[in-house]
Amino acid sequence: MDEPVIPEVEFHDLDPVTNTQKVTLKVPPHVDPMVAKQMLRNALRDPVAVETWRVELSKIEKESK
Repeated sequence: MDEPVIPEVEFHDLDPVTNTQKVTLKVPPHVDPMVAKQMLRNALRDPVAVETWRVELSKIEKESK
C-alpha cells in the first residue's frame, strides 16, 4: 500500500490585532484544494479526523493513477 501524500502546512505569524494566523496548505496537483481545505478544518476540530484525512488522501491518490 502506498503511503498517502501529506500536504505541506505553513503557519504564518500571528496577527495580534485580529488574533488570527494565516495558514498555507500546499496539496498535490491531483487533490482538489477545496476538499483539502475542508479536510484540514475537520482535522483541526477533531484530532482523530487526521487518520481519516490520511485515508481519504490515499484514496484520492489511488484514483488519480
